Amino acid sequence: MMQRLAIITLIFLAGCANYTKRALPTEAIDHSSAYLYGRFYIDAPSGVLSLDGQISMGFVIKCDDGSHYNLKFYNASPVFALKLKPANCSLKELIYSDVDGYVMGREAYDGTDLQSFELKANQAYYLGDYTADFSTTLQHRSAIWHWSVKKVVRNYQATTNEMQSTYQALRALPTVDLTAVSDLEKN
Repeated sequence: MMQRLAIITLIFLAGCANYTKRALPTEAIDHSSAYLYGRFYIDAPSGVLSLDGQISMGFVIKCDDGSHYNLKFYNASPVFALKLKPANCSLKELIYSDVDGYVMGREAYDGTDLQSFELKANQAYYLGDYTADFSTTLQHRSAIWHWSVKKVVRNYQATTNEMQSTYQALRALPTVDLTAVSDLEKN
């Protein structure tokens, strides 16, 4: 019986996006971790009776230590921070999910010059301000879902101020602008 439950759980989780949890605003700094922050907004509806809360998308960040993180876009409170292990990482792909968190698709992401970046302990890294969109169209009596990154801007100072206002403890960390090496539009 336990083996069946384990198999059912594994099958269920294999289809889920399993987005990385955001750092809590009241959380103390973990000096052995790096923090990644930015604005990750998606214009998408929330689900009333859903497991995950909203249709979303996210970045898949893969690191050379074998870890990976699924950074979720939100339709509310879009500035947030993630706590990550120090490593060399890169944005590898986009992941798309429905209101229950099930993966609806994946594709390679090459939208910025941030192909590779180093995350060091005890620092906070600004990844950029991203605005995404979700829409549906009807074709042959079927709904076709569309996700896209609509806008990417460099708004380092304003987003850093907002992050530090939300995450009081992270004010003590030096911040690094990862977009300074990219061609992101300045806001």
